[in-house]
Amino acid sequence: MSVKLVEIKNYDEAMQGYAIQKNLWPDCADFSHFKFALDENNPYYKYYFIKAGKDNAGIIGTYLEKASADCIWLGWYGILPEFRSKGYGKSALLQIIDICKEYKVFKNFRAYTSNYDSIAFGVYESVMDLKEDYVNKDDKVDYEVYIYTKSLSKEKALPWSNKYIGINEYDKIASDMEDQLANLKLK
Repeated sequence: MSVKLVEIKNYDEAMQGYAIQKNLWPDCADFSHFKFALDENNPYYKYYFIKAGKDNAGIIGTYLEKASADCIWLGWYGILPEFRSKGYGKSALLQIIDICKEYKVFKNFRAYTSNYDSIAFGVYESVMDLKEDYVNKDDKVDYEVYIYTKSLSKEKALPWSNKYIGINEYDKIASDMEDQLANLKLK
C-alpha cells in the first residue's frame, strides 16, 4: 500500500477536492476551506489529495484557528468508501502530522469532529493523544462534537478545554459559499 499526499494548488484541483468532499459529506460540504487555502497564501493552510496509486482516495488538509496560535488543525479529512479499511486514512493522517511537526512552530495538532464522522473515530483514537467532548455555551450545535489532540513535540498534549472554536461561524461561511456555488452553476 502506497499513500501519497499531493497538494491542491489551483481552482480546478480544488473543484476535484470539493467533489470528493461532496461525495463524503453531501449535506455539509464546504468549498470555502479550499478557497481560503488557495487565496490566503498561508503556508499552514493547505489541502491535499490522498493518492492511492494514481487514484484520489480522499482529501486531507490543515488550517489555523484564531483562538490558538500554538496549534494547527486538521481540515476536511475523509477517505472515499471504496478505499476504506485498507490503511489509507491512517497513513494519510500520520503523514499530515509529520508535515506539521516539520514546521516546528506548533505544539499540538488538533481535529474537531462530530458524531456524524464516527467512521473515523477508530483512526483518531489510534493516532491521537487526547479526546475531549467539546461544549461551549457560545458555540451552540445540535450534535456531539469532539476535539482530538496530538502533541507535535516531546511535551505532553495539552487539552483544548472547551475554548471557543466558532463552529456556528464556519457553518455560516460554508452555507454562504454553497449558495455562491449554486448561483454560479445556474448561470
